[in-house]
Amino acid sequence: MSETYTYHWAVLEWPDDDNQPLIQVVRTTKGRDAASEAAWAWVHKNLAPAALKQVNVRYLGRSDTRTKY
Repeated sequence: MSETYTYHWAVLEWPDDDNQPLIQVVRTTKGRDAASEAAWAWVHKNLAPAALKQVNVRYLGRSDTRTKY
């Protein structure tokens, strides 16, 4: 039995101490909203609370549907 899935991608951007952009990309198979939620979960887990106001999260899109055999 095969299973199909589609990756949904979100990107986080925030400045470092020298005001250079840092980027982190997250993916999920649970949909557009889940990709954004996963990005914010990554922010809360990995960044200092003071950095939260500087983070920008954007939905990047989705992959082609894939089949898992």
